[in-house]
Amino acid sequence: MIYTVDMSAEPREHHAHTEQYGEHTIIYDQGATGWSAYIEDAPVCFAAGETFEECERLVKAGLVIHLTGLLSWVSNASHERRG
Repeated sequence: MIYTVDMSAEPREHHAHTEQYGEHTIIYDQGATGWSAYIEDAPVCFAAGETFEECERLVKAGLVIHLTGLLSWVSNASHERRG
């Protein structure tokens, strides 16, 4: 998929929303064609969707996947040190 940016577009009003999700803050932004979001303390977790609900579902699923991967990595590293 290729994304393009229309630099001639008129400036738009910024619509942002934040939400606490456990210990994490999710930053949502409404754009001209949908919503985007990222986790404030885990910027590798981000998502976009046509609706707020789709974006919310995707970014939260991304956080779960990210945290699961980190826990697995820590567990494997711990086992390797024990030998």
